[in-house]
Amino acid sequence: MNFPAWVWWAAAIGLFLLVEALVAIWFIRRWTRQRAETTAPLEEIRGTGETGSALVLEATDTGKRLGAYSFLVVRLRLRVTRPHGEEFETEIDAHISPVRIPDFAEGKHIDVSIDPHTRMVAVNQRTQ
Repeated sequence: MNFPAWVWWAAAIGLFLLVEALVAIWFIRRWTRQRAETTAPLEEIRGTGETGSALVLEATDTGKRLGAYSFLVVRLRLRVTRPHGEEFETEIDAHISPVRIPDFAEGKHIDVSIDPHTRMVAVNQRTQ
């Protein structure tokens, strides 16, 4: 069969668009899976962990952003107080809206949830 040249060009462009769409779908699925794996442990701690409070000892901007400027990734060094009075220090990376940054300034007390076995800490107050 002898097809006109435009048919071959149209087929090549269609194939290229199909491949690009499949790659985009793969990247989106990978990104959502990674995000779910990252947030699942924190959500579990918020749901089943013990409540406590923490004093922000240091707040440092990591330079990372999520969703353009929707959230800043801030490294917080905390002195965590468990319900029975035990204290320990830890560092976490928190996703905080620029509007809420003053709530996480050094010297502020914040609400947290604590995994009693691993001492993992999740912020338990509004960050957006």
